[in-house]
Amino acid sequence: MRSILAAAFAALILTQASNVGAANFCASFGPAQAEAIGLTLPGKGSCAAFNGFFRNRPGLLLAGDVCRSSNGTTFLFNLFTQTAGLTDSLAGTWAAVTGKGSGMECFNTPCLSFTVTVTKCPATVTIPADLATPVDGSGSSGLTSGDAEPAASE
Repeated sequence: MRSILAAAFAALILTQASNVGAANFCASFGPAQAEAIGLTLPGKGSCAAFNGFFRNRPGLLLAGDVCRSSNGTTFLFNLFTQTAGLTDSLAGTWAAVTGKGSGMECFNTPCLSFTVTVTKCPATVTIPADLATPVDGSGSSGLTSGDAEPAASE
């Protein structure tokens, strides 16, 4: 009986251990608040792909990659989304120790620089049921500039 209980306990521990580490990852790129679903940051000299959304831009989805430098000091990322029907790309770095860095957003040229800050994700994930109301991209300056207000979601 003890061996059955021990085996059941071991199975429970292994099941719980496999769920650890696959939490959401959040960062601010200037005023843009990104959340990557189930991202575990990679170890030294490796990369990971992710999908997610911008918390302050309803329905604006993102996809990208993050790599950790071989010496483990820096994370490098790139991500792609669409803004006003046009491709929008963000790329940059942050220090592993401080969670701070910088990047460039290239949308409707010229490219814009922004700060990167790793943040704590909210306790609950709310993915909108609809896309943000599209806006004309001719005067928009992108996600990271803070010039354009987020589109309202109904």
